[in-house]
Amino acid sequence: MTGHIERASILLDRLYSRIVSAALSGRMNTSDNHDEPASLQLERLLNAAAADRKRDRIFQTGTSAMAMSVYEILDGTQDWMSAQDLAERFGIKFGATPEEIEPFFSELRDLERDGRLLIESVLNDAGLKISERLRLREQS
Repeated sequence: MTGHIERASILLDRLYSRIVSAALSGRMNTSDNHDEPASLQLERLLNAAAADRKRDRIFQTGTSAMAMSVYEILDGTQDWMSAQDLAERFGIKFGATPEEIEPFFSELRDLERDGRLLIESVLNDAGLKISERLRLREQS
C-alpha cells in the first residue's frame, strides 16, 4: 500500500510540473486570431487606471478643472481634520504611487516649516497614538 502512495505522489508531482509548463507556454488555452496581445491589454488597463487616479484628484469648478491643494482643503474647514481624511480629499487612494503621494507630503512639510500647520496626536484609551489630526494655525 505504501508503494502505491509513493508512486501516486511521484506521478502527481510530474503531472503538476507538466500542467504548469503547458500553462506557461500557452498550450492550456484556445487561441483566437482576433485577440490582442496581453501586453497591449495591460498597457490599456494601466493607462485607464492612471487616468482614473488623475480624474479623482480633480475637482470641477465651473468650466475649469482645478486640483485642490492641502492648504485649500484645510482652509475650507475650521475644525481639526484627520490626516487620513485630508489625504483622501487630496486624492490619495489605496495603492497610490510615491510620485502621487510626494506632492501631498511636500506641501505638508512646507506648511509645517512655515509655522502655518498645527498637528495633534490622537490617542486611544491606553494612551497610544493611533493617528494625527491637522488644521491651519489661526492667522493673527
